[in-house]
Amino acid sequence: MTQFLVELYVARTDLAAFDHGAERARLSAEELTRQGTPVRYLHSIFVPEDETCFHLYEAASAESVREAARRAALPCERVREAVSEAPRVRARPGEGDATCDEHDSGSVKPLTEGMLRTGPTRLVRAAKDRSAVREECL
Repeated sequence: MTQFLVELYVARTDLAAFDHGAERARLSAEELTRQGTPVRYLHSIFVPEDETCFHLYEAASAESVREAARRAALPCERVREAVSEAPRVRARPGEGDATCDEHDSGSVKPLTEGMLRTGPTRLVRAAKDRSAVREECL
């Protein structure tokens, strides 16, 4: 499937709106998938200084992602095809890189609620060893 980035604007002081929007984005993607249109919510990024929020999805088409955003009541400005890389983190000094390449949300569970909201940035801070990295990847 192709990745798509949804861009919208959120006031720099409205972290609650970002949190709620990310949760609605995830739920609307799950709903569409249950109804036969595969859409997968990957994660969200909020850039308060720019008052910009990005939600990353996987889907067969931009139209499917637009429908997920509409159902989530996200006032999106743009939906664009995107390319991203699996997060890479250093597991422990001297052990090399640990890569999270498993993205099936049905089999990989985040360890913290914050992972749903902050994506790879939080992953880097939270990972203590290779097993934690695999458990925390979304």
